[in-house]
Amino acid sequence: MSIVLTMQRLRIKTAAGWQEPYDLDAPMVAIIGPVDTGKSSLLDAIAYALGREIDFRGAVDYHLTAVELTARIGGPIFTLCRYRGNPDQVEVFDQAGTPEGPFPITTTGRTPTLSEWILEQLGLADMFAAVRLTGRKQLDFANSLLPYCYLTQPDIDRHIIRSARHNKARVQVLRLLFELTTAEHEHKLGEIEEHDIAIRQMVAKEKTISEFLDETHATERDAVRTEIARLRGEEAAAIARLNRARSSLQEASSVGTEQQSRLERAATEHAAAETAYDKHLRLLEKARDAVADAEEALARLTDLETAPAAEPTLSLVQPGCPECGSPLSPAPAGTCYLCRNLIPGMDHAEQRRHLVEDYQRAVATEKHEREEARRAHRHLSDALSARTQLRGHLDTSTYDTASPYVGQVSAAAAELAGIQASLGSLTRLDAAHVRVDQQRERIEQLRAEQEQRQRKAVLNPADVRNLDDVVRELNLAFRSIIRGIGLPNATGRAEIHPDTLLPIVDDQKFLSRGGGARSAVSIGYSLALLRYTMERSTAQLPGFLAIDSPQKNFGSNSNDQALAHRVYERFLDYLDDVQKRHGAGTRTYQVIVVDNDLDKSIAKRCLVHRFERDRGFIRDLTDPHRRPGAAQQLAFDDFDDDTVTP
Repeated sequence: MSIVLTMQRLRIKTAAGWQEPYDLDAPMVAIIGPVDTGKSSLLDAIAYALGREIDFRGAVDYHLTAVELTARIGGPIFTLCRYRGNPDQVEVFDQAGTPEGPFPITTTGRTPTLSEWILEQLGLADMFAAVRLTGRKQLDFANSLLPYCYLTQPDIDRHIIRSARHNKARVQVLRLLFELTTAEHEHKLGEIEEHDIAIRQMVAKEKTISEFLDETHATERDAVRTEIARLRGEEAAAIARLNRARSSLQEASSVGTEQQSRLERAATEHAAAETAYDKHLRLLEKARDAVADAEEALARLTDLETAPAAEPTLSLVQPGCPECGSPLSPAPAGTCYLCRNLIPGMDHAEQRRHLVEDYQRAVATEKHEREEARRAHRHLSDALSARTQLRGHLDTSTYDTASPYVGQVSAAAAELAGIQASLGSLTRLDAAHVRVDQQRERIEQLRAEQEQRQRKAVLNPADVRNLDDVVRELNLAFRSIIRGIGLPNATGRAEIHPDTLLPIVDDQKFLSRGGGARSAVSIGYSLALLRYTMERSTAQLPGFLAIDSPQKNFGSNSNDQALAHRVYERFLDYLDDVQKRHGAGTRTYQVIVVDNDLDKSIAKRCLVHRFERDRGFIRDLTDPHRRPGAAQQLAFDDFDDDTVTP
């Protein structure tokens, strides 16, 4: 039998207080009534209490302040209460009213989240925690498991269970629940994927650095090391020349020793000032280019803004509401009449804001670099003046005997400084080559470790069910349901694909069929999963299924409605059979259906809650769609002729 997850009752709170609860304690519950009476909101309220983020609409959004759900979760009965004023946590009480929580919706520290608590009650916590998705995300209840139990009306004909971008997580959950894998195996696969990502990132980084280093001959490994060796020799010769010049100068004039040292420092400072000045000139040129680019981008945007353009003309495809016939309001100029977003080409103001910010930053950078260049130039001039002045003083003090050696020392010092600067740059390039080698060695080491992990990540057949056996049983259930509902234009060739675990009918994938047929296939697939888990005691999919407004997707003609009727009828027959075989006290399943109406033969077999225009999900609302506190719109009939003043 399936894991127990059944709803017992639901009550909601408004500004007027808590309302009478809705009884949901039945194997089949039907919520029926006209559109805009809050039927879907009842299912949304259940999902909201179970931790899903819900965008409530209309009157429910205006008036709903809290949701209280009483449910049997894994056996015991709990009450979950979530307040919209504090939606980040859910209060939980056991059947005796003793607090179990509150539990946060998202991880905040050591306190378990609501998802972790629910999975613990269902006996799935360790299993789900073992799976690591891309980005180190984990499977949770609201987004990973609840979609198997709640088919929303907007999604029922768009995808099976979850959208394609969540396909991996969808398959992992079903494989875990149907014993096709183990938590330990999924943990190993998660480690393998994480290391694959790390290896790919390291390879990309190594490739980028290698391509830069090998882009020119001057930065290649062999050329760099040859040049380093040559410069080492020149460095030694320059040091020797400098030492000889200093010795000669010292011998020529002992009185010039102090002046000589000062001149050497001045020469070094002058060389450094020249290097700094060249650097700031290059940065200034780059900043000026950035300003020019920004000005050009703004000019192009100005051309776009001032260019005449045809006024977009969008007409309403549907001039009136398909349900009530009320006229639909036109879309504001420049926006789509469906989504109200700006039409492409109408967002120049936002683009201009970004471009102006880029231009202002470029101008500020150019101004800064211009000041730095001026400062560097002044420093260079000062260094040159100081060097010239010191040389004159030294010449005066040492006369003709010392002055020739001063020039030699200065030239030798400048030469040595240039050689050592080049050596520093080349040494850094060589270090980059060394790091690339180390990166490659680390990549090879990680790949070897990855091969070991992959060899160990093999499922033991004794720990899991055979995929062919599971698919065969699923196929039997799915084919039986598809044949029973009499899917139009179907031959009965229905199967579950063994790799994707998705339904295929008449060799057509889900999205290849028409909308109504897609809805029937989607419901049939979910019913097949529920039927499988009810029949197999070791399957761990919860036996709860909520289906929101399937007839909207089936269509409104008699054939479409007959199809919807057969979907319900066949599954109710199956539930009755299960009840007879297992007894009334062993129910571990529940189906809740939201629809506009049900055939009487179906409705009498369900616990029915019928909503009306004047009695919807939120009770006692005289004007459900008016925001609280908003001025009430009056009709002309509300006035007597005598009360109307000009």
